[in-house]
Amino acid sequence: MIERYVNQGMLTSLKPLPPLCPPSIIVHMSTFVAVDIGGTHIRAAAYESDNPTPLTHKRTRSHAKEPGTFDRLVKAIESAWPKDHPVKAIGMASPGPLDPQTGVVLATPNIPEWIDFPVTEKLSAHFDVPAYLDNDANLAALGEWKFGAGRGHHNLLYLTISTGIGGGVIINDRLLHGYHGLAAELGHVVVLAGGRSRFCESAACTGA
Repeated sequence: MIERYVNQGMLTSLKPLPPLCPPSIIVHMSTFVAVDIGGTHIRAAAYESDNPTPLTHKRTRSHAKEPGTFDRLVKAIESAWPKDHPVKAIGMASPGPLDPQTGVVLATPNIPEWIDFPVTEKLSAHFDVPAYLDNDANLAALGEWKFGAGRGHHNLLYLTISTGIGGGVIINDRLLHGYHGLAAELGHVVVLAGGRSRFCESAACTGA
């Protein structure tokens, strides 16, 4: 019957269809290294695409007030680097203020030696893969929206309270960046004009 349909032009091939998911895609899924650097710890982990369970992970003290923070960051990433999965890129979360477009940490109070520090350029040169940077609270908000309590919601406000105070905002399924990625610096919202200052020079902010 199938041969008759072919002869009548109703079917053009008797070749088997390719599998929906080739074995090569299953074995060689994209792998990324995610890094979180803060005033207290550096955390690095390797992940496959859309899988929140890490393949490897490493946590170490950042000693961010002391010199050599970048060297400690590199060692943490090397410890988490998967041996049998080619890494496609590095994604890094850091306290702000920073510029996610250029990959430069502008002047984070938690890491005093990083002033206009081109961290993604240095990471890319060392590991020979692309590196990307964003505010740690922005990426925490994005992760919560994608995998956590924010799943299924189009708008989300995320507040982080750690060594400092930060925030991330999702609006209409998009991460809010603003000018130089500074739109959601909720830790620098003025709460008492003329009050006690910690990080900000001119006014007491949430982080104080």
